[in-house]
Amino acid sequence: MAYESFKISMSNIKIQDSFGHTPSVMVNKDQQPSFGLILYTRFQAPPRADVVNSLKNGIVLNLLGMGAAVLGMQATVGFLVAKALTTSSNPFYQGASAGSSSHVLALDVFLVQSSANTILPHFLGLVCSLELLRSVTISPNESIPAPKMA
Repeated sequence: MAYESFKISMSNIKIQDSFGHTPSVMVNKDQQPSFGLILYTRFQAPPRADVVNSLKNGIVLNLLGMGAAVLGMQATVGFLVAKALTTSSNPFYQGASAGSSSHVLALDVFLVQSSANTILPHFLGLVCSLELLRSVTISPNESIPAPKMA
């Protein structure tokens, strides 16, 4: 069915959203109104306690993720330093079997970079969660102190 968009006079029908807007109505070829989606739901904010608990859980998870990433990065750096120190005494072409690579390769450094890239989003998530927690728990009559010039 092809639909043409027409505005219908809604003098008898009083359908409005919370902003006072009247929805548009589509009319098909048989001149039958097709209201589509005109159901408006009112948004109800979750209780403050649920929001605070969710933010606290997010903070704990961000701290755990950041701690695991730091431990992984330290282990990777320790492995690469040990690898670099043990191979510096051997000449490049001696003592290494054909299948093993005992030298620090450029790709090994990407392991450290990937751990650092994991720490940054956890830190940003932690900062955002702390700011949201501060804004949720601050009372409306409290004002944010402005920094004063010395």
